[in-house]
Amino acid sequence: NRLVRDGKTEELTDELRQTILEENSRLTQDALRVLGFAYKPTEDSADKIEQQLIWIGLQAMIDPPRAEAREAIEECKTAGIRVIMVTGDNPMTAEAIAKQVGLESQGVVGGDELDQMEPEELKEKLESGINIFARTSPFHKLNILEVLEKEHNVAMTGDGVNDALAIKKASVGISMGKRGTEVTKQASDMVLLDDNFSTIKDAIKEGRTIFDNIRKFINYLLTCNFAEVAVIFVATLFF
Repeated sequence: NRLVRDGKTEELTDELRQTILEENSRLTQDALRVLGFAYKPTEDSADKIEQQLIWIGLQAMIDPPRAEAREAIEECKTAGIRVIMVTGDNPMTAEAIAKQVGLESQGVVGGDELDQMEPEELKEKLESGINIFARTSPFHKLNILEVLEKEHNVAMTGDGVNDALAIKKASVGISMGKRGTEVTKQASDMVLLDDNFSTIKDAIKEGRTIFDNIRKFINYLLTCNFAEVAVIFVATLFF
């Protein structure tokens, strides 16, 4: 109910509260993660310390996407790979970051909406082109994964403990080698040593090249061997 302004404590009016909310929205739209700070003077830790707090202010920070992320996402799109953002961030922050890296989406779905959705509704959202899910919990990530895996092979990436569940269940679980927690690394199938999304794209490209070469070689062997067997078979019949 109170805030500190210019070193003085005063009442937190509805007008000031609205100003704070507007500033929070402005910062999140610039792809910033925003934290709010407040305090309460007390000598008793059991004195309902989370009530009657005094507002101090907002702090905004940014974890900028890598420069190569936009190009990597564009190449994934060209290669038929769908990229979906599932984050615990504010929906406006998630949408702003998606715009920076060129991730297209037909809107944003929040955790509150996911709580109310049945699997069929979630499937419809995904099919409609929704590629951004914000304010999600570990179970939200798992629900999204389970719906996608009914028709697709899914690679899940993450670095925190809250990602471990979905990474374990994914077709391919990928953890971060630098920032990733030990729990996530143990749950994953692969560890990304440089924490760079572009490396995943390069690995898929290399894997597809290897698979294509193996298929060509098998076709070559089958063709040659069939011809050899056919010649011997015909020769045996006549001679």
